[in-house]
Formats: sequence, structure tokens, C-alpha cells
Amino acid sequence: MKERHLSWEKIHADSRSMAEKIKKEKRQIQGIIAVARGGLVPSAIIAHALGVPVIEAVGMASYDADRAQSCVKKVSGGTVSGDGAGWLIIDDLVDSGRTFAALRASYPNALYCALYAKPEGKQTTDLCAVDVAQREWLVFPWEC
Repeated sequence: MKERHLSWEKIHADSRSMAEKIKKEKRQIQGIIAVARGGLVPSAIIAHALGVPVIEAVGMASYDADRAQSCVKKVSGGTVSGDGAGWLIIDDLVDSGRTFAALRASYPNALYCALYAKPEGKQTTDLCAVDVAQREWLVFPWEC
């Protein structure tokens, strides 16, 4: 599998690009749900770019196929209610799509955004900044 190391500058630029795509959707945004851990940094950058003051977090563990549908942890803060309308759900990467699929069961009307999307999981996103090959392994700056 090919590795690609991403810089802080690349993450920032791609997060700003995502924010521009979100603006074009012309949706009323109540807040952001960051998928921890990878979605925390992009969510902060996007929140600043959009002027969104509310960021919640949800913990996920989707790399264990046996737990793919039961891995959603409680969203922090408890301000998210209903079907997710008015909320952005942001992650750094959609790979298999299991994380977003599990979240869609609880928040079907949120806007799902991933900075990077692989073909196998891209159908679970509404917006992505960059398409990547399925066999490419991204190394994020916070993982080093």
C-alpha cells in the first residue's frame, strides 16, 4: 500500500476548500459534529472559516468490522437532537464508509463531509475535498 504523508499546511488548505464547498450548499448550520479523533482538527478549521461556534464530538471505532454498527458513542455536549438537520458531520477520511453509515442511522439529515474520500466509502459522504485511491494510506500530521 502506498503511503502519503500530509502536512499541516495541506490539512489547512483542504479544510478551507471544504469550507468553501459547504458554503455553496447554502444550508443553515447549527453546529459541527467532529468524528474523533481524525475529524477534530478539520472541524476546528472549518468552524472558524464558517463562523460556526458550536462543535460537538462523537467517538467512533470503525476499523473493527464486527462492531461497525454498534460503534457510535454518545455525542458530547448533548446539544444535537432530532435527525441531524442543521449539523455538519466532519471526519478526516472516509475509507470503507462504515463510520458515516453508522452515524447516518442516528442523524440521517446531517451534511456528511470528509476531507479525503476513498472510492469504497465515498457514497456515504455528501461532500469531500480530495479523492484518494483505495490502496493509498494517508498519514496525518497528528499521527507522527
